[in-house]
Amino acid sequence: MKEQIQGIQCYLEEIPPERFEQIENGIEGLGKGTIIIQRDFDALAAELQQAHTQITKLQRKQIGSNHKISLARYRIAELAEVINDMETRHQEDIEKLMNSIIELQNRME
Repeated sequence: MKEQIQGIQCYLEEIPPERFEQIENGIEGLGKGTIIIQRDFDALAAELQQAHTQITKLQRKQIGSNHKISLARYRIAELAEVINDMETRHQEDIEKLMNSIIELQNRME
């Protein structure tokens, strides 16, 4: 065990002091990077929440629009039925009028 410790000490003594500074700077940088990553994550999470909110609003608006479209389609169908009824009655009225005219002509002869 002592030999292993001495081997490590010898290895560490061979490393130039600048390398230790680089390692320390790298460790500090990693710490700062974690802060930056957390800040970016928080910003992305906030954007995601805003997107969810906007999507929810759009979905509600779409539901309202779908309801209005359904109501308009129902009214159109209802109006089409009224128009068909009116056309049928109009045709019946024309036929009655024509029959009345024919009867009147027959009486006049």
